[in-house]
Amino acid sequence: MKKSAEEIKTMILNFAQLNSSIRAVYLEGSRVNPNFPPDEFQDYDVVFVVQDFENFITNDSWTNIFGEKIIEQQPETFSFGDKLDNFFSYLIIYKEGFRIDFSIIPIEKRTDFNDSLREIWLDKDGLYTNTPASSDQDYWVIKPNEKWFQEVCNEFWWVSTYVAKGLARNEIPYAIKHQEEILRPMLMQMLDWKIGIEQDFQVSTGKSGKFYPKYLSEEYYQKFLKTYSDSEKENIWKSLSIMIEIFSETAKNIAETLNFNYNLAEESNILKYLKEIRQKATQTQPQTLP
Repeated sequence: MKKSAEEIKTMILNFAQLNSSIRAVYLEGSRVNPNFPPDEFQDYDVVFVVQDFENFITNDSWTNIFGEKIIEQQPETFSFGDKLDNFFSYLIIYKEGFRIDFSIIPIEKRTDFNDSLREIWLDKDGLYTNTPASSDQDYWVIKPNEKWFQEVCNEFWWVSTYVAKGLARNEIPYAIKHQEEILRPMLMQMLDWKIGIEQDFQVSTGKSGKFYPKYLSEEYYQKFLKTYSDSEKENIWKSLSIMIEIFSETAKNIAETLNFNYNLAEESNILKYLKEIRQKATQTQPQTLP
């Protein structure tokens, strides 16, 4: 039977109490986010503040105490991905169905890893006596200045031409890569700002916009979902068109609310350019783009 959250916490604390190198333990992530509804799929993001950092990162036998593993990652040993100094992690799914992400940080570097989403489980030396209640404040949407806003707009319109060019050449992987990896983050940044304005910039939209259903109207959210496409070229064109429509409307509203300048000429020029690309690609009358 799958262990309860309290049983898993007890296991971790029992281990930490008996290990003299571990000086503090705390939980991070969604399990300590008061605005995140709990569910059975949440991980345990556990941080060990330790004295003997090298021993913890060179010997992982202690991770077997918590159960039989079905898969494990040690991202800091990988040849790809970003790395942090003075940090090591073990990401483990156990056979009973729970996942624990163990983060190991040396005690002398503990202040480099502060996070508002944190619940102290164990503090042997009073290192965290003034820790406030856990909140998602560190992840609130940041209010843009005009320069940042205009840069996002420019990047969106610029990269939209890459998507169109890829479609015109029938280079579907190229088009999708630019749509998903560059264009979408710009669109979602604009949606984050929209939500931020409506919530006085005291809100997090969650990783990858997972809280969008909570803060966007049902109609708006369903329209946003239509920006996701399959690999059919015509459907990608349609999703691009919807992206453009949402971005344009949202950006103009944000510019008006925050008293920013919006480059209408840039948008108009790109819309014309995209229509020309599509017309040349299909050798038909240009399709309607917003």
